[in-house]
Amino acid sequence: MTAEEMLAQRFTALASGDFAVVYATYHLESPFIQQFADRGTYVRFAKQNLSAIKVKSWTLLKKRDLADDQQEHILVMELTVDGTSQYFYELALLIETEDGWRY
Repeated sequence: MTAEEMLAQRFTALASGDFAVVYATYHLESPFIQQFADRGTYVRFAKQNLSAIKVKSWTLLKKRDLADDQQEHILVMELTVDGTSQYFYELALLIETEDGWRY
């Protein structure tokens, strides 16, 4: 799976509320995993706190190869909460592991 395919899978999972798949896309050394050391804790948190947020769209604006196994991606996301849209830009570091690309 390419990095772009992993991002598409991740945003599809986020849009459908499949927070276990979202969790699985994180790199083991990411600050996120340091905050949520196990999937169950994150899934419970996400269902309680993130379920009202809807992914309306996302786009990859640009990518840059840092090394054979590392890429930076600039993403723009349109998220809605109670029908109100908000746009977010994110610089994501993606690292290729034995298990595929991770966020």
